[in-house]
Amino acid sequence: GAKVPTTSDIAKKLLRTFFVATTPALWRDYRQPKWEVKLPDLGLNLGGAQINLSALSLSAPNTLLTPKTPGVGEVWVNTQFEGVSGKTKFGTATQIDATNWTLKKKVKGVEQNMNNPHNMWPDPTYKYIYQTEWFDKRLTTFDRESGKVLNTQVVGQNPSHVMTSPITGMLYVAINGEDRVAKLSPGEFPSAMGNINVGPHSGPHGHHLTDDGKYMMTPNALAGSVTVVDLATEKATEIPTGGVIPIAIWSDMNHKAYAANLLGTPPAMLSSLTVIDIDNKKKVKDIDLAADYDPISGAHKGEAYGLLPIQTPVSPDGKYVVTANTLSATVTIVDVKTDKVVKSLPCEAGCHGVNFGHKKGGGYYAYVASKFANDLIVIDMDKLEVVGRILLADSKDGQITAHNGMGGQGVLPLPIVERGMLAPTLKLAGTGKLSAEVEGWLKLLTKEQRGN
Repeated sequence: GAKVPTTSDIAKKLLRTFFVATTPALWRDYRQPKWEVKLPDLGLNLGGAQINLSALSLSAPNTLLTPKTPGVGEVWVNTQFEGVSGKTKFGTATQIDATNWTLKKKVKGVEQNMNNPHNMWPDPTYKYIYQTEWFDKRLTTFDRESGKVLNTQVVGQNPSHVMTSPITGMLYVAINGEDRVAKLSPGEFPSAMGNINVGPHSGPHGHHLTDDGKYMMTPNALAGSVTVVDLATEKATEIPTGGVIPIAIWSDMNHKAYAANLLGTPPAMLSSLTVIDIDNKKKVKDIDLAADYDPISGAHKGEAYGLLPIQTPVSPDGKYVVTANTLSATVTIVDVKTDKVVKSLPCEAGCHGVNFGHKKGGGYYAYVASKFANDLIVIDMDKLEVVGRILLADSKDGQITAHNGMGGQGVLPLPIVERGMLAPTLKLAGTGKLSAEVEGWLKLLTKEQRGN
């Protein structure tokens, strides 16, 4: 809804992003010493003003950074754009060891032709990882330790995100190309258990379950709404938000949810989060993520600088909301108590996926992945600073044929940080149902991290 001249900063950002997004040679490869966006020598007429497209070129050094404090467990990232020999579809799941920040393996799904893997979630034992294939109709199950694909099944058009209930273990898969969330039984071979309709022409994307398993929320990308589902009765309440393309949602322990509106809330907000009262099923307010940004001049004299927000999780201690902003290549951090943006940090072109993991000795890291760069950013939530930049590419893997480490989308750190979601795994400790590796991870968690 915003009206800006073609000479505006945001118009130029969109133009440059178009070239970067559609030209893999311009993606940021951290195996190289520099990132160079060299745009062609092409004259442009911007509403009467003459500029050259090459003026939007940029160059920046590439520097990786190892966090001083180890994480606990591991981090999985959907490197959705990687090309792999032996299959025609793109995408892998990349496993990073958070204890030493090294790449362990990539799950490729060659025999199954795994198609643009987008988001993941584990079963409580962490034996299985459920993987959506966003450009397809399938949900894939693979073995976490071996990487072997165990099962692939049709669930619906464009499955985007998957989560499990901390109460029943039921899988809930958002069917982005339809109007429903599919339900499946847990295990190596999930079976269809029905559907929950979340509203006509809705297109649910990055859904979330509350930590106590009582509610599910879907951001309805096509309907400009959020649906709250009472999972005990499966009653669905659709809440119009006024936001354009609600793309992801997350809730805190007090049933307060934050939905990222990819194109903001017209007419005043270019970029926004909508706050939802889950219990009362109503919209509370909008948070302007770009309040300190002038779309015409490009000046941003403040922390509220985020354009095109995507994933937006709430920290497990309930203090912050961390949002990946794909156009501005920033991460905005909102204080949950005040609902104000308190920090903006640099990200990458196509900044997209965010999730929290445990930091060894206490506290949390936020892990951030970007579509058009092959690094994983590590943010220390005690300092609200970037403390790590980990390479997602594997130059020694001869099976990778294109876009090595690129396409960062879903991020899954293990062990899960949300206390309610972690509880089923903690209950299995010492029963023989967990691997020695997972048992070791749980022993490293502090009382606060366990939720005690």
